[in-house]
Amino acid sequence: MQKHYRIATATFLSVVAIGGVVGCSGHPGATAHTTLSAKAPIDPLVRITDKSDDFYSDAQPVVHELGRGTKTFDIGGLPAGTKRITFYVSCAPDSHYEVTMGKTFAGPCERIVGNSGGIPLDGGGDAHVTVKLPAQTQFWLVGIPDED
Repeated sequence: MQKHYRIATATFLSVVAIGGVVGCSGHPGATAHTTLSAKAPIDPLVRITDKSDDFYSDAQPVVHELGRGTKTFDIGGLPAGTKRITFYVSCAPDSHYEVTMGKTFAGPCERIVGNSGGIPLDGGGDAHVTVKLPAQTQFWLVGIPDED
């Protein structure tokens, strides 16, 4: 009887030790990584640079920012001939945003960008863009210059 008790105890301790190593290792497990990434917005460039996606563009972004809440960003170095900037916003948690650069457009945003809006430039040169979201909402903002 004592031999069976030792084997059962050893087996139990081995399972606990293995479980402890997997759960407490210095490298996050798949569950921890999935949980973290499920809460973060996905960079709109993932869709913008995918040639098979409706949002595809080969233009270089003039805005590519990760932030939280309401933020204003400077836009410099606009390519010659730029007539407007098309903005893409993804956010987490799901929310409603406003993008303002002289004029304003607004819409819903989610972890994966689902819409965009273009704002015409009002004279060229450097510009500023403001994205407005609730204080605890994390976002990606991408601005792509357009000649049309």
